[in-house]
Amino acid sequence: MSNKLWKVSLSLISLITLICVSSYTFNPSTTKGNSSSTRAKLCKIDAFKIFRLSEKDPFRKGEPSLDYIVRISPSGEAIAIIYTPDNCLRIYYTKDGKEEDYLVPKPTSYSISFSSLNPPMWAPNGSKLLLYGEGPLNKGLLWIVDLEREKIKFLCETVSDKWVKVYQPWNKEGDEVLVAHRGNDLGKVILCIREVSSGKEKEIARFTVTPIDRFNPWFPVKGKTFAIWDCISGSIYYCQNEKGIFAIASKNFVSQKIYGPLPSTKDWVWHDSLYCPRNMWLLADALWKQDVEKRTLLPTKRRFCVLDIKSSKFVYTLTSPLGSSVLIPSISTMTVLPFPNEKVLLVRDIVSKLSRRLIWVFDLRKEARKVVIELPIAKSEQILDIQWGKDINTLLVATTSKPTKKGLEFFKLYTIKILY
Repeated sequence: MSNKLWKVSLSLISLITLICVSSYTFNPSTTKGNSSSTRAKLCKIDAFKIFRLSEKDPFRKGEPSLDYIVRISPSGEAIAIIYTPDNCLRIYYTKDGKEEDYLVPKPTSYSISFSSLNPPMWAPNGSKLLLYGEGPLNKGLLWIVDLEREKIKFLCETVSDKWVKVYQPWNKEGDEVLVAHRGNDLGKVILCIREVSSGKEKEIARFTVTPIDRFNPWFPVKGKTFAIWDCISGSIYYCQNEKGIFAIASKNFVSQKIYGPLPSTKDWVWHDSLYCPRNMWLLADALWKQDVEKRTLLPTKRRFCVLDIKSSKFVYTLTSPLGSSVLIPSISTMTVLPFPNEKVLLVRDIVSKLSRRLIWVFDLRKEARKVVIELPIAKSEQILDIQWGKDINTLLVATTSKPTKKGLEFFKLYTIKILY
């Protein structure tokens, strides 16, 4: 075979190989498990409700990922949307398409900021909303929105969520909330139950936090506290990192340690945690300790853990570089949503311009099993919130149209069925 003929044959073989490889790589029907086609089979749109915006609607302007904070109600019958530039709250109802607008009143002259890290918190029965805003000097501010009376009022000041993070503040009836206040001493924090109607408070716990001597947004205090009100048992649980988990009984409001101290992590320091009382799990984030000792602002590694406090064993751990694309979406206590009474975890992105349509479902009922699901949402829409529906095979997803020169056109609420 001549050199010329050999070169032509080699080029032809290379071209055919390239076409075959490309077909295998990019054809969804031939890739294993991780293709968009395979993922799409795991879920389907069951129903959706659309809320259209008029040309004069103030909610029509703004960047969805930056200016709108959304939270779906527990029943899925309403969505709450805060338009942050105007501090305006809108409630959409799915049954009749009714909408209500509320202007968040400023308690003082200083500025207030709202964040998707602290979205509106619905009462379990959907009758009220608790809004959290950040004020100056690490002050937190709370408002109550009474949907039955169609009123909004300032409730009280609270400590910054950098000191105490309350994941679920409501009692079952929606007439009392869990709040935290700074004591007279700088490091004292008081945990209280506050009646919504009368404003009366009852102290149920008091503890000490130690501020870091130099400002660090990741670690402003040593031993950050996380609290949750379990609506089923009526008990309140809080976790002081490194010290352990405490329970406050609903009958006598006596605080008792139920687990602790937390297991030693050697080169890691506990950062965030969330206690799941019905599963007796502690979901926790740990950050690389050496970065904290060097007082750098951004630790380089993160570890997400699921601790079974009955056996005092980690049933799941995952370590990754912080801020990398290794975890899609990134797993943390801020992105994990446990399903009540089931050992199933939903992992979704924090809302941003980079929010993806991929979600993870961890099924830990028998063994650790991860399922990657691609939501069947059009690329022309941006996801603003994802919540569990009535069962572990139902998701509620709130979206909006991406802004154009005319502004936003609609908000949507999807009901999506998933299989895993």
